[in-house]
Amino acid sequence: MMVLLPEGRAISNPDTIKMIKVLHNNVQGKVFYVVSVKLDDDSELLIQTCATKEEAEEIASQCTDLVNSAEEDSDSDSDF
Repeated sequence: MMVLLPEGRAISNPDTIKMIKVLHNNVQGKVFYVVSVKLDDDSELLIQTCATKEEAEEIASQCTDLVNSAEEDSDSDSDF
């Protein structure tokens, strides 16, 4: 099973996802927010860099919904 995330990122096995997080960054006075996915091997996949916290939280929520729906589809497929 594969889940397609925003910005064209894909994860072939959503069961390997530990968490989706929003990180606050400040580089040379410029503030931005990074949405990333942490996998079970402790690697991280950058999804998107956002200008506002609200935008980053919306992307993180969208990622969570996509992962959860992929897992639900997998559960219903195993019923057959």
